[in-house]
Amino acid sequence: MKTKSSHYIINTEESERIKVLKIWLTIMIIFIHSYTEKVVFTEESVVMQVPIWLYWIKFFVSRIISQCAVPGFFFISAVLLYKKNFTWMENIKKKLKTLLVPYLIFNTLWIIICFIAQNITFLRPYFSQEANIISNWGILEYADAYLGFASKRVMLYPL
Repeated sequence: MKTKSSHYIINTEESERIKVLKIWLTIMIIFIHSYTEKVVFTEESVVMQVPIWLYWIKFFVSRIISQCAVPGFFFISAVLLYKKNFTWMENIKKKLKTLLVPYLIFNTLWIIICFIAQNITFLRPYFSQEANIISNWGILEYADAYLGFASKRVMLYPL
């Protein structure tokens, strides 16, 4: 049985290596999110014209090399989690407090903000899909806004 101490068993050298790795992984995430081949405007789209060699470098860095960034962050998280002394129940309680509670709070706030915006006359036209009008929702739509089971998306999807 593990002790209740929450100190990491990690030395300074390992910590510095993880910091450097996190910097590289963050840069890769930026490359993933900044990759684009065209810019879409309201009425038209513009294809980015670059030399073929530059296109392939951009593609290789953003779509091939950088794809290890998110799994890399998961790996670091797992290493740090298991370098720490904890009990299973302590970890579950901590995750509920630090992940689930903020998720529920921010998702609820976003639903309230959208509800208010949908009831302001000049903003109403921006909510044209009837399925997204919150005043028309039933219990299943509210559950879907938090869980994303039916529509495969939650209300505040970045969380």
